[in-house]
Amino acid sequence: MKNKLLFRKASYKDLDAIDRIYERSHDAEAAGLTTTGWLRGVYPVRAVAEAALGRDDMYVCEIAADGIAREAFADCDGADESGRVIVATGVINQIQVDVYELCNWVYKGPDDDVSVLHTLAVDPAARGMGIGPAFVRFWENLAAEEGCSILRIDTNARNKKARRMYEKLGYIESGIVPTVFNGIPGVDLVLMEKFNGTAIQKRLREMQDEKYADFQMALIPGKERERTIGVRTPQLRAFAKELLKEAKSDSKVVNNGSGKFPGSSEAVKGCSGSSEAVKGCSGRSGDAEGAPGSVLNRTELDRFLGTLPHKYFDEMQLHAFLISETKDLGECFKEVEAFLPYVDNWATCDQLSPKIFGKKKNGRLVYAAELLGHIDRWLESDETYTVRFGIGMLLQHFLDADFDPAYMDRVAEIRSEEYYIKMMIAWYFATALAKQYDAALPVLLESRLDVWTHNKTIQKAVESRRITDDQKAYLKTLKRKA
Repeated sequence: MKNKLLFRKASYKDLDAIDRIYERSHDAEAAGLTTTGWLRGVYPVRAVAEAALGRDDMYVCEIAADGIAREAFADCDGADESGRVIVATGVINQIQVDVYELCNWVYKGPDDDVSVLHTLAVDPAARGMGIGPAFVRFWENLAAEEGCSILRIDTNARNKKARRMYEKLGYIESGIVPTVFNGIPGVDLVLMEKFNGTAIQKRLREMQDEKYADFQMALIPGKERERTIGVRTPQLRAFAKELLKEAKSDSKVVNNGSGKFPGSSEAVKGCSGSSEAVKGCSGRSGDAEGAPGSVLNRTELDRFLGTLPHKYFDEMQLHAFLISETKDLGECFKEVEAFLPYVDNWATCDQLSPKIFGKKKNGRLVYAAELLGHIDRWLESDETYTVRFGIGMLLQHFLDADFDPAYMDRVAEIRSEEYYIKMMIAWYFATALAKQYDAALPVLLESRLDVWTHNKTIQKAVESRRITDDQKAYLKTLKRKA
């Protein structure tokens, strides 16, 4: 008979049942039936469950009482009116044990991308039924739904059975740290991890270059290193094109045979069914090594584009390149408008350059009017990088055949103390001096820019190869004193 499993958030009414599982686990340890390394009266104890319930991060697994040996639970009056009994419990949150800082994790990332399973306890009477692995898979799916691509867990080095289970489920042991664990002295704590990301996130990790990430972050002040994977720009551009090509062909299918994207709400719901359903519901993981499912189709791409903000700089860069390849004007504007509020650095801002905006016919922009309408709104924004993007679009598309002095006036009127807006204004006018010298020069002669931007414009223009030596010499005479 199939054992019907139900995973759910625990409530205070479950406290006694959870405490009983802890006590029965200690009994099994004392009898030599298990080797968890836990210590009665020290850890885990009722107070551990009470604290988790207070944080609302305790979960339980229930099983139909008629699906197990009733005599095994003769002393357990935890069955509810429906005949279900709590047979396992665990704490799921993003709280990392202090010694995790000592580990050289394979999968590095910010704390908000890490999910941790603590104190997984299965009632000894229910062991051997696959409940432990099922609980882990439930956690994997829950973490995926919450957008966590990194899973971390620990166990006592003595607990060889648990270590074998996690290994089979695709977890790697990344370190063993001697410590006092929750009051238990002399513990060699095994630290394990698994990548739980989507197929897109897995591919980004495969292209990781940590030295490049270090170099890249030195150029982007304020961006945390832990939020950078380290994928080189040419690789990101190529990957964006590959994604669009594969999504268009839908040549690859979901690998769990359900027709649902792994980790979706539909897949997670399957974890509350039979134990067999749980075994087939393995979250983002598609093989024994814990690699994510090989899904690169329209569903995967739409999920990625619908997830903002991304947690990693590289994901934001990829998103910008994907938008830049969008061929439908309306869809492109929609994606740009959704993306801009989450841009928080100059690099991502400047990589966003939709090709459709530059489409021309007979040397003139096809969508000039539509683009200008959006640019006007972008320049009025309170967001630094939305304004910068708007200026960048005027620089890129409206300094040639579609130039109008009114656009230059619009940029000159912008007043901001934001460095990255002022720098883009300077780039705009330096480029304008190279392309529309006679129209741009009066902006300097009339001192229409603040002193810093005025002088930076001259500096950038003098560095340009597109401006003559005579023009450079004259521009140098126009520098202003602060």
